[in-house]
Amino acid sequence: MSQHALAAERGTGGELRHHGQPMLPPQDPDLNPQPVFLAWNRENVFKAPGRRWM
Repeated sequence: MSQHALAAERGTGGELRHHGQPMLPPQDPDLNPQPVFLAWNRENVFKAPGRRWM
């Protein structure tokens, strides 16, 4: 988990304040997610269309 997320307020307010912001890659490239896992999440978790956020 990002140090930015850990330093933020926990709960809806802290996590949703990042909504719509680009994700930053890990500082250590070895910690990048493998393409097969990204594909699985796109197919099974992050289905389009996304929900609108206030």
